[in-house]
Amino acid sequence: MQLVYKGHDKDKTDHASYKGIYLNDTLATLFEGLILARLTTHTELGNTLTSNQLGSKPCTQTHDAIYSLISTIQYNKYTLQKPTYVAFVDCSTAYPSVH
Repeated sequence: MQLVYKGHDKDKTDHASYKGIYLNDTLATLFEGLILARLTTHTELGNTLTSNQLGSKPCTQTHDAIYSLISTIQYNKYTLQKPTYVAFVDCSTAYPSVH
């Protein structure tokens, strides 16, 4: 991994001021694609992913999670249900040494 400074007068001592660039060789990329294909097939056939794991499932995006969150908040607001608690965790900032 090579760190590249984002610029724009950001603090050079802050880890968030850098973005990581990864360079993989062709064989590693091919091997990664094979593993991904096998794991995807395994999880789809075994139905091991829950409906909340949107980033790991094919044909799902983070927009789906945002829509579900907004719908839940609005439903609870209008039906006077229990309050909805939400926490967003930026894992790249919390664990900067983990890929």
